[in-house]
Amino acid sequence: MIQYTNVLSQQLLADINEERERKKKDEFCWRVGQFFWQDSLLYGVTNSCVSALLSDSLRTRLENELRDKLPPFNEIIAQHYVWLRGSGIAKHDDGAHNFGATIYLNKNWDINYGGVFLWKPENSAEYKTIVPEYNTMVVNTKAEEHLVTPIALNAPEYRHTVQIWRWK
Repeated sequence: MIQYTNVLSQQLLADINEERERKKKDEFCWRVGQFFWQDSLLYGVTNSCVSALLSDSLRTRLENELRDKLPPFNEIIAQHYVWLRGSGIAKHDDGAHNFGATIYLNKNWDINYGGVFLWKPENSAEYKTIVPEYNTMVVNTKAEEHLVTPIALNAPEYRHTVQIWRWK
């Protein structure tokens, strides 16, 4: 895993958050993870996250700001993810992708809220941990095994991320 801090401009972050909030209220564009994820990804979670594609204009801006931080690509898939209380994702490796990346969007996320990212580095028996931190990006280029712990049922807010992939 590669980790970057302060990865996006404040304007792009604001525009991403504004689009997500607008889509939550005005558009019927959300997909429910439990409807399209494999059963193995739902092990140990009691709810699902929902996702929606970023608009083409935001995806293009994201590509421009991240081009020097991501492996080579022509075009990426970028999605808003809203991790509802009880949602998480079980152990997996993103093997169907050339790379996967997560950008954390919550300004104040406490470890007690759950949603902690765990991964197992190559050739290691131990997991490492990342507590979501605002405007930080984690990039998985080696299909390393990872998971997200469930969001606490009493977390005061949802966990917000941008998920980025490039298919093989």
